[in-house]
Amino acid sequence: MKKSQKSKRDELIYKLKKRQIKDVSEIQNYRLEIANPLAAGGDISSTTIFVCIPPQKSLELNIPLVHVFDCFTEGLYKLRDLLLQCKVPTFAMESTSVYWIPLYDVLSAADIEVCLVNPKKYRMIPGRKNDEDDAIWLQTLHCYGLLKGSFHPEPQIKEVRTLMRLRDTYVKESGRFVQRMQKCLTEMNVLIHNVISDITGETGMAILEAIIAGERDPNKLVALRNYRIKASKEEIVKSLQGNWKTDQLIALKINLETYKHLWEQIRKLDAQVEKMNENQP
Repeated sequence: MKKSQKSKRDELIYKLKKRQIKDVSEIQNYRLEIANPLAAGGDISSTTIFVCIPPQKSLELNIPLVHVFDCFTEGLYKLRDLLLQCKVPTFAMESTSVYWIPLYDVLSAADIEVCLVNPKKYRMIPGRKNDEDDAIWLQTLHCYGLLKGSFHPEPQIKEVRTLMRLRDTYVKESGRFVQRMQKCLTEMNVLIHNVISDITGETGMAILEAIIAGERDPNKLVALRNYRIKASKEEIVKSLQGNWKTDQLIALKINLETYKHLWEQIRKLDAQVEKMNENQP
């Protein structure tokens, strides 16, 4: 790239980031070299996709510059077919919410390179514009090579990442149910969580299960403690003397069952991730 072209490009990219460029004509006034002559661009929402094809293909095939598709699978295939008809090798779109994922999968399977754009970095200046303007905007930026695509992992990595993110959600959610169990115990002034560090450990779970099963005698409950518990027998007995309430016992039971269910799902996710890793080449 010539020095003058590089300086123009750098200046333009700076103005784009500062949102000082108002419309497509200002970009074209820079007279940059075309980087992707057959690039297309699209604006995606939850229901529709506006696609701007290369202007020369619009003239050559005598078809509109901007096309509108719905987001049903049939619409995605029609969009793909249009790009293949126009021999488009690369397509730019914003990584908005999760709406882009099905289209990304369809285009990638057709060997069309997808440039995922952070919508915060290349957004047009606010004003009286529409989805058609956004599609033309992205197509123009991509045509001149002004867009930088976001990282997108390989399908195998993406699958593992999806499950690990779900696992993280369940772990955090299980922590909230531990807090709810502690709240139930506190309202009954059963302060076992004050004398043992983890009520979801071996001792804590054994005591909680016994309480839910109907045991109320502190001396019988303390017999369930593991020998490694540092708290004395007397401390644990005192912590297990409380004001038993029916509503809190029901809530404690439901919260404990939910906590156990979440960890059952976590173990299933762990097994699935391990299986995926074993199948990696």
